[in-house]
Amino acid sequence: MNRKALLEKVADYMVSKGKMLSINEYKAASDKPINYVLLRRAWGSWSRLTQLIQSNFPEKWEAIHNPKATAKPKKAEKVEEK
Repeated sequence: MNRKALLEKVADYMVSKGKMLSINEYKAASDKPINYVLLRRAWGSWSRLTQLIQSNFPEKWEAIHNPKATAKPKKAEKVEEK
């Protein structure tokens, strides 16, 4: 799996959690998609990983930081007949 695919999996995981997890939260999670050691080996630091998610997947970054804003269903407009 290439680095961009790893990054996308982690971004999708963060979107499903509704927030950007800290290193300790990610390590403690039992349902994480990729082991922390592999992520650390690929990017060197957690802050670099978060920067890359922000620059490569801006729509997922918004979903992570504003889960309610992106998850709102659109309401159908009511049409009144006279």
